[in-house]
Amino acid sequence: MSDRSTTLAALLAALTTARSPEDCAAAQVAFYTAARLALVPVCASLLRAAPVSTWQSPEDLAEDTLVDAIPALQRGACRDPRNDGVMRWLATVASRRLISEARRRADTCDTEVADVLRATYALNAHAEADTVHPMRHEYEEALAEVPDAMAGSWRVVIEEQRTKTDAAAVLGVHRTTVHHHVKAVRRHLATRLAHYAP
Repeated sequence: MSDRSTTLAALLAALTTARSPEDCAAAQVAFYTAARLALVPVCASLLRAAPVSTWQSPEDLAEDTLVDAIPALQRGACRDPRNDGVMRWLATVASRRLISEARRRADTCDTEVADVLRATYALNAHAEADTVHPMRHEYEEALAEVPDAMAGSWRVVIEEQRTKTDAAAVLGVHRTTVHHHVKAVRRHLATRLAHYAP
C-alpha cells in the first residue's frame, strides 16, 4: 500500500466520521489538499483524451471535481475507501464531468466521448482485478442489455472509431439505422452509468 493511498484512506475516514462543523471543515480542507495533488496528473491524462474541453488546465478540472465530490464522499459515495479506490472513484467523477460536457457540445462527436471513457478504463487497468472500479464491468453489462444490433453499431462506431457510413457497410444496414443505434446506446449508457457522478 502506498503512502499516498494510506493518507487518502485515512483522510477519507476522517471526512466521513467528522460530526461537528469545525471537524467537518478541517477534514474537508485536509482531504482537498492531499487529493488535489494526486488528482492533477490524472486530470492531465483525461484532458489529453478530451481536447475539446473548456477546462483550461488539469488543476482547474481537479479543483472543480473535488468541490463537487467532497460532499458526496462525506455521504459515503465511494464504494472502495481502501488503497487506490478513492483515486479511481475521483478519476471516474472527473471523467464523467468531461463526458457530460462533451455531450452538451453540439460539435462533439461520439468518438470523443468514447475517448474519455477509454481514458478512465486505462487509469483503472493497472489495478488488481478485485479492486478495479466497477464502472469497467458495468459498461460491458450495460452494453449487454441492449439488442445485439444496437451494441454492434456502438462497438463499430465508438470502439473501432469508424464512421457511421463505414459501420453501415460493415453491418449491412442503412447509415440512419447506425445513427439511431448509437444514439440509443449512448442514452442507455448515460442512464446506467449516471450513478458514478456525484
